[in-house]
Amino acid sequence: MNCKIMDSLGLYIKKARNLKNISLSTVSKNTKISLSTLSRIENNKIKNIKNIHLYKLSKELDLDYNNLLRRRWELFPIFSYGRKTDAENK
Repeated sequence: MNCKIMDSLGLYIKKARNLKNISLSTVSKNTKISLSTLSRIENNKIKNIKNIHLYKLSKELDLDYNNLLRRRWELFPIFSYGRKTDAENK
């Protein structure tokens, strides 16, 4: 697929869907992700997309899951430091 590196994650997913000529409603039905959520993802209204949604979209649109994770990370870094484990909280 010919998508620019700088494409937003939502635009990247939308281009992939359009290249496969699949409607948003078909993706929604096949992935069990609501139509409104998919629309919000493609229009960059959701920055921190759930891993499960990225996984389902990667399978449905034949995209590399790790690439989707990297793209999301660039938009919304999640830092795990500073969190205490259950053992540390006791």
